[in-house]
Amino acid sequence: GIGAMTSFFVGCLLGGWRPGSALPSSGTAYLQATTMTQTAIVMGQVGAGQAMRTERRSVFSVGLLSNRLLLAGIAFEISLAVALVYVPGLNRVFHQAPIPASWWLVLVVWAPVVFFAEEGRKAIVRRRESARGGHCSGVSPDRESVLSADVRSRGELDNEVKGGKQ
Repeated sequence: GIGAMTSFFVGCLLGGWRPGSALPSSGTAYLQATTMTQTAIVMGQVGAGQAMRTERRSVFSVGLLSNRLLLAGIAFEISLAVALVYVPGLNRVFHQAPIPASWWLVLVVWAPVVFFAEEGRKAIVRRRESARGGHCSGVSPDRESVLSADVRSRGELDNEVKGGKQ
């Protein structure tokens, strides 16, 4: 949303557009602006992929590098985004254009912005939950907690069945 639109307008500005004039609808400036938009979405998804691995717990508690498959996915996603920008046949098909390396400084900002926004939301949920003495109404427990409770319940049930407590 905000990252994509901001990046589009920054791409237009860096491509020569000035407020008050018509936005470009074709040409290099337009293609670079759409490149900025698409790549900003990718970078936001990198931050979201890392941050949304838990519902309420901080990702720092499970480790940023603990999910190797996610890290491989992020590397592939970024590699594909770079290919879409710089490989001549691909960028033509996807209506993108090469952007100067300095423009990536605008784009890499979106991963930590999304990541820390989600970490902030989770911190607020945890604080509210703690203030209410445990469970925050309307907020489901973390998936990890549900899974552990389910596994624990199954283990207790197995023990009861084996021990003759049917």
